[in-house]
Amino acid sequence: MLKVPRSLILRVVQGIIYGGIFYIVYVMLFPILFRGLGLPVEYVSTDLVLSALALFVGLSIITSISRGTAYSFVFNALKKLLGLLILVEVLNGGLLSTSIIQEGVRIHVSLDVSPIVYLLAAWTLTSIVLDAFDMVKR
Repeated sequence: MLKVPRSLILRVVQGIIYGGIFYIVYVMLFPILFRGLGLPVEYVSTDLVLSALALFVGLSIITSISRGTAYSFVFNALKKLLGLLILVEVLNGGLLSTSIIQEGVRIHVSLDVSPIVYLLAAWTLTSIVLDAFDMVKR
């Protein structure tokens, strides 16, 4: 019988947990937060939700298994970029629009939230660069 090291099992479980956390934050909490702020955000399709869950968990497992190597950095960066991509999708690239009916008249309202998208992109890319510096430093 094949004996799997306990540390490998723990890293896989850790990857599943981290992937689930990333999924909950990026696919569930951020859209709820944006809707709570009154932004007319796009709903994420079921295919994207399931794909995001699989990708977050898979990338997190690979990241935790390859901890201490350059591969860990690459897969962690991919995980962060996937989260950014989902947020850009939810925010419709920064241009949100909706129609409301006021006293029988349909009013079309658009909101440019591209500064929020740019801020999220800058935050994500900065964290990736800082991770790269940390990896080089070690």
